[in-house]
Amino acid sequence: MRTTQMSSFGGHAALPGGKADYEGESAIAVARRETHEEIGISADDGELARQGYRMEHLTTLPAYLSRNLLAVRPSVVYLSGVGHDPITDLPQVLEKTYLPSMEVSEVFSAPFADFLSNRPGWYTGKYVNWGGLKWNQHWFKTIRKKKEVGETGWYNVWGLTANILIDAARIAYQREPMMEHRKPGLIGDEELIQGLMDHHILGRERVRGESIHVDFKKVFGKRSPLLQSRQG
Repeated sequence: MRTTQMSSFGGHAALPGGKADYEGESAIAVARRETHEEIGISADDGELARQGYRMEHLTTLPAYLSRNLLAVRPSVVYLSGVGHDPITDLPQVLEKTYLPSMEVSEVFSAPFADFLSNRPGWYTGKYVNWGGLKWNQHWFKTIRKKKEVGETGWYNVWGLTANILIDAARIAYQREPMMEHRKPGLIGDEELIQGLMDHHILGRERVRGESIHVDFKKVFGKRSPLLQSRQG
């Protein structure tokens, strides 16, 4: 959970991540560095092995477009034990490694396959309008193991984080989700991002705190095949 002091999406659930420190830094290098900084799982393979674990990079997904028009490229890894049970108890690992920070207030986990389920009490979804297009918005309600007086008893996993988890689960389990999502086979937003770069909407430096709004139909045209392919 992002701390409430964060300038964007404070108090919301998110995956570990951040910006590259330099132009040539790979997506997996960024992901491992940020995972270490935010939830304490070491980015150094030697140190991780000394702790009894190893991290295998499975794949890097196509880039996604965030609500504030940033390109986000997720990396998928598998954390397993060395010399003991290969099925990692992730909650136990997080309890050992995580220390509260200025960026992260809490950590939690959820069964991966559940992000393909629309069972009542777990999943809520609806269509939302963003930039003139109809997008599927997903919310997953993960029960909280510990809470203080006055806090809700669950975490809401939604938005970009939910989209990435659904798509990663689609690939891992080789099946489509039970809820309305994207068209089969469509992962990420690479073509949309490239189109926005071609129209000079993305790709330039921004002033800190600057927000960008876009009308997709105005940029690409109402009958654009790129936009048609995104509609359910």
